[in-house]
Amino acid sequence: MGCLLLFLVAGQDLSAQNTKVKRAERLMEAGDYQSAITMLHQIIDKEPSDEAKAALGAAYRSVGNIENAAQWYGQLASMPNANPEFQYIYGTLLFQLDNCEAAEHWFKQYLKLRPYDPRKKDLLNACQRKSELEKKSFSQVSLSLPTFNGPANDLGPVYYKNGLVFTAFRPDLVAAKENGRFYSLFYVEVGEQNGVKNYGTVTPFSKELNSPFHDAVVSFNQDQTEIFMTRTRQMKVNQVENPIRRLEITHATQIPQVGWSEAAPLPINSDDYSVAHPYLSPDGEQLFFSSDMPGGFGGSDIYVIVRKEGQWGSSVNLGPNVNTEGDEVRPFISTSGALYFASNGHFGLGGQDIFFCQMTKDSIWGTAENLGAPFNTAHDDYGLILNSNGEEGYFTSNRPGGMGGDDIYFFQRKGQLAAIEVIDLEKTINIPYAYVVNSCTGDTLQTDAGGNCALYLHECCTLTGYINGYLSRSMEVCPEEQTGDTLYLVLALKPELIVEEKPEELVVETVKEQPKPQDIIPLDTNFKPVKLPEPDLGEEKFEITRYDDGKGGEEIAYILNIYYDSERASVRSDAFPELERLLKILYENSNLIVEISSHTDANGPEQYNRKLSQRRADNVVAWLVYKGIDRNRLVAKGYGEGKLVNRCRDGVDCSESEHQMNRRTEFKVIGEVH
Repeated sequence: MGCLLLFLVAGQDLSAQNTKVKRAERLMEAGDYQSAITMLHQIIDKEPSDEAKAALGAAYRSVGNIENAAQWYGQLASMPNANPEFQYIYGTLLFQLDNCEAAEHWFKQYLKLRPYDPRKKDLLNACQRKSELEKKSFSQVSLSLPTFNGPANDLGPVYYKNGLVFTAFRPDLVAAKENGRFYSLFYVEVGEQNGVKNYGTVTPFSKELNSPFHDAVVSFNQDQTEIFMTRTRQMKVNQVENPIRRLEITHATQIPQVGWSEAAPLPINSDDYSVAHPYLSPDGEQLFFSSDMPGGFGGSDIYVIVRKEGQWGSSVNLGPNVNTEGDEVRPFISTSGALYFASNGHFGLGGQDIFFCQMTKDSIWGTAENLGAPFNTAHDDYGLILNSNGEEGYFTSNRPGGMGGDDIYFFQRKGQLAAIEVIDLEKTINIPYAYVVNSCTGDTLQTDAGGNCALYLHECCTLTGYINGYLSRSMEVCPEEQTGDTLYLVLALKPELIVEEKPEELVVETVKEQPKPQDIIPLDTNFKPVKLPEPDLGEEKFEITRYDDGKGGEEIAYILNIYYDSERASVRSDAFPELERLLKILYENSNLIVEISSHTDANGPEQYNRKLSQRRADNVVAWLVYKGIDRNRLVAKGYGEGKLVNRCRDGVDCSESEHQMNRRTEFKVIGEVH
């Protein structure tokens, strides 16, 4: 009887504690983090529990106190049979605290239990990726802190008339807000003198659109006669204690000689979840927004609704290339159609990072790319906007060195340059100074050179530009296009996709028969030469190519029937059966190390062909890694035109089909992991 009574009392205490934790979580959902933190400390002081520690870590993380958040998540991650999500979060916090070596350790612990996480490659090499992102755009972008920022939060700028509309806490300018606790909209005029921005006086944006609670993060249509804005949703009458103030999107129109109409909520709003951060596409037909509605990938996801004949359609999630288990917020669509957004779920430098992606020709959003520094830091960076030509814009960050809290930063691109070759019938001249832009986004591309190209032309010539990851492009330039002795070159290059026709193949799938992940073993200490086995695929066989290895022996490679269009590195859709056959071999022979070698035809300069073939090999390796093959088992090698399979060398007249035979990819076994 005594044991039963003890059990009942313990159960009651546990139930009471869980109830208190739920109350604290409700405070957090209502935005009262400080009260939640106080309550959770009281619970833990009396009787610690994993639930209370996790809630406290989440609360500290939400208010940006990374040190305290790491303390509590560290305790949870170190426990036997720890939840892998705690290990991942602890790793990200250590990463934000600039301890990437410790972060890598916890990322590896996490990946032992979640081996097919699509961020695997970045997580295993967190320190290297951190270094790359910190250098990515730093030398190509200049930042400044506009003078209109105040001591409290300033965020969410959008272009409006001759200036900006932005969101801020300014109780001195909008006294009607409850104790200055809620956001309002403000306007500042922007001018420029001698290339330097100057800012006018900050004023309230609109009396008609000012509500008692939050008014924030807006978007306008092209002629600025419509506004979409984030507001606090009217709470239910019976919500009295710790009310959860959901967010909603409202819409108003500009009435001539009158002002803004009364803002009306959109049909996508709900009492059960928040809908926020609207951005209307340049054509006015699509509204992008962020929401934590059920059915997403986790946290807040980015959605889109389409307007036809004045009616809004259903919400559509942008999919796994954009959305993650974390939070994706603050979408922006550039004039060229690129999507910019912030995420703490994709791999980044810490907190919210700014990413961008582009839609493929199959109307699927491509892989998200981190903008790197100086846009992103270990702190929260979000809400990027661009002007019409993509050369400058604004974003929000709570990085150190600002005016206080969140601040709005102005950025301007310095211009990034790429190597250009001038080709005529007799010679090739390298020109390291020419502007190259992404033809899809209008963004300038990162390269190692800088400046303008100075060249005097006596006759017309062809310029060919190429950067790793982009399709090469040629253009003809003639002397009459010059201005004096200086020729300014601009080439628009289109990004390559690893797979052109079937981008959905890049989605990582969990397959019952997938092998266990290989341990990460340094290649140089685990290489053992092996005799090349012939793949056993039943009736399916790879073609064999034999070369002189230069040592009196024979080199054997198996041809993948992966062919390419001229001057392109992207894999064609008809190559998928071959790639899947190779993937099967690598799954079934988990000890093999293989070289993926790519080749070109003899057309074009030799140096260009070597680089093109290397990109082809890199693309195949990238696809295999994405499908779960250990990167240490793969070696990418581009041979250019050095190993032709037929007579089609320079100066030999060959058909397109003959040239096509040389534009190929092969593989050969070069060792094994043991």
